[in-house]
Amino acid sequence: MAYNIGFFKTTDNGFTGKIETLALKVQADFHRVLDRTNSRAPALEIFVGDLKIGAAWEYNGKYGKFYKVSFEDPSFSSGEYFLNRNRGVDDGWTLSFERTTRKKEDKPAVEQAA
Repeated sequence: MAYNIGFFKTTDNGFTGKIETLALKVQADFHRVLDRTNSRAPALEIFVGDLKIGAAWEYNGKYGKFYKVSFEDPSFSSGEYFLNRNRGVDDGWTLSFERTTRKKEDKPAVEQAA
């Protein structure tokens, strides 16, 4: 299950919008990294004012382009953040948090106490 934690609009150099969680309520800007020399480097850097709080990597998926986002938020213990295009909303994007789920074979074995 994904939780929407932000809504963004496209700008000339990235995206602008708000991130709202239990720990954060900020106006944030995603700026394109124009001088990338490596395709594995982040495509976007995330700023609150002049403070860089994270980065995002661009991917192409089944429904088009999306970004996998990395920043620290103590509201969520583990999971992944994604910036996805809102269908039907011009230049609209949603930042969502999704908890990672383990497959049955990934679960650690439980040992019985002696």
